[in-house]
Amino acid sequence: MRNSRGVLMANSANDRRIDYIEMGVGNIERSKAFYGQAFGWTFKDYGPAYCEFADGRLTGGFTTDSTPRPVWLIRSTRTRTVLSIQSRCRRTARF
Repeated sequence: MRNSRGVLMANSANDRRIDYIEMGVGNIERSKAFYGQAFGWTFKDYGPAYCEFADGRLTGGFTTDSTPRPVWLIRSTRTRTVLSIQSRCRRTARF
């Protein structure tokens, strides 16, 4: 978006939004399997120690180059079938 003088301006709809997050994981393939099955995320590999994920709006990465830690983010999943998502997560989380 440009102002009246043609200067590029930030998109106010995305101002102060998280648009990339990186998570240290112990096993990228297991993380991809869980998040892919539970939430339908897609992935792009960048070698054995890094993988990018996308959920349709947010992107981020899994890495084995940092210590795995719990992710303490409040993630809001917009869905009409919360119990279905919860059940899918429990079935998928057999690690």
